[in-house]
Amino acid sequence: MLSPERGSSRARLVVDVSVYPDRESWARAAADAVVDRAREAIEARDSFRLALSGGDTPRPVFARLTEGGCLSRMDWSRVSVFFVDERCVPPEDARSNYAMARSVLLDHVPIAAARVHRIHGEDDPELAAAEYARVLDTPEGGGENGSHSAGGARLDL
Repeated sequence: MLSPERGSSRARLVVDVSVYPDRESWARAAADAVVDRAREAIEARDSFRLALSGGDTPRPVFARLTEGGCLSRMDWSRVSVFFVDERCVPPEDARSNYAMARSVLLDHVPIAAARVHRIHGEDDPELAAAEYARVLDTPEGGGENGSHSAGGARLDL
């Protein structure tokens, strides 16, 4: 994890690297980290803004989040989901990052559709990017405790 070093007038990144013996251990630890970060954000601001990546790498983490231990520890009614990337395809296309996240994670957790903010990959890329920038800059899902700043709404993870 990269984080700025505190107490310094000059930002310095501190790297924390964890190594796991196998993919299952990594997925379990990553899912637990998502749940922990969600709990912290919800306690602090009454909401959790989660940005999902696409591709095959996050798939086992998404699957793990739908399992009993993780599923029961997350208050999905306070979670807003965003995406960090999308392919220029419709949402039902097998190549769509949203389609993968929906089939592996979102269809299996109690989250309201209005709290899932996808990138419209089927639209003109420049227009879709501009619209998504606007979505990211709104306080929706950011809570009422100052999580919206001049630089836009905060993503917790």
